[in-house]
Amino acid sequence: MILKAHSVGALGRLIGALNHRRRPPLKTYLCLAALAVFLHWPASIFAGNPAMKAKITGVTISIHRTPLVTFEITDSKGQPLDLSDIDEGSIRFTIAALIAEASGESRYQNYILKRVTGKEYVYKGEVKKPALAETLQPDFDDGGLFTRIKAGVFTYAFKTSLPANYDRSATHVVGGELTREKGKYVANPIFEFVPSGSKVRVQRSVVETATCNNCHDPLKYHGGARRAVGYCALCHTSQLTDPESGENLEFKVFVHKIHRGKLLPSVKGGKPYFMVGSEQQVADYTNLRYTQVVMSDGVAKDLRNCKACHAGAKSENWKQSPSGATCTSCHDKVDLNTGKNHLAGPQAEEPASAVTCPKGRSLDRPS
Repeated sequence: MILKAHSVGALGRLIGALNHRRRPPLKTYLCLAALAVFLHWPASIFAGNPAMKAKITGVTISIHRTPLVTFEITDSKGQPLDLSDIDEGSIRFTIAALIAEASGESRYQNYILKRVTGKEYVYKGEVKKPALAETLQPDFDDGGLFTRIKAGVFTYAFKTSLPANYDRSATHVVGGELTREKGKYVANPIFEFVPSGSKVRVQRSVVETATCNNCHDPLKYHGGARRAVGYCALCHTSQLTDPESGENLEFKVFVHKIHRGKLLPSVKGGKPYFMVGSEQQVADYTNLRYTQVVMSDGVAKDLRNCKACHAGAKSENWKQSPSGATCTSCHDKVDLNTGKNHLAGPQAEEPASAVTCPKGRSLDRPS
């Protein structure tokens, strides 16, 4: 208690000195340091740097099949932060497995699914009924346990258990979100691992956040706490459907559709493209025009500037690892199963390559 009294007095002297523009004596700082140790104050109080960095350093799966995440939080100078430095309730984690397809394409499958009820919404002044009464959507884990290991190092034990038949040899990805200073600073750490303990050999990284930020400065959605493409993709899987509009919100589908916007065949045919978010807010992309489209005399001629989003060799991903879902996201009046509006006819199986697609021509046959 004597230490506390002296240190509190030191705090008062420090504040008084600063108010009068005087430099406090060294013993004042020493007393404050002692108080920090005694009260377990985070080192960030003295760092003078409110920014934040977060890193997942390991993930293990317990005998009960619950993931245990070990993570570190520091400010931008490397000083450890405490959980009290982070916005309350902002630390969230999710987990997905990476599924390899026969075509060479890969997709995420999230383990945490929550039931969401479709609700009425207003579109252009008219009350609309939801397309689906309810659906399951990927989400973050809820109700797990945080434990402090040491300064700046913590664990999070998931409440959700993985299914009994989960593939221990598949690449798994844990992603997180946390904010500081009422969302001013955001971190989305990602960690890839194989539950069996072997090396990660299969990865999915088709788009980089930095590339998105060439236009979106910065990329941020869902209140601004989700800014990394790798994290977004863990929930925007083929499991995610908007119950109000009925639209598929898988990352590779809805991102392509958004960027084609007003040039979507379905939009040209009179169907609006929108989705309904939190608080029943409608995000309408019907009139959006992709800024990278090649124009001629004011008319859109070519959308295929893949390198604007897919950096380097990844710009060839559509050709090397094609996906029917991705192709028909832009060519959304094409039915690959029946061949309707598809120049190459029925294509029920995922193609081994897309080199047979007509070069310089539209994939769509006028309906």
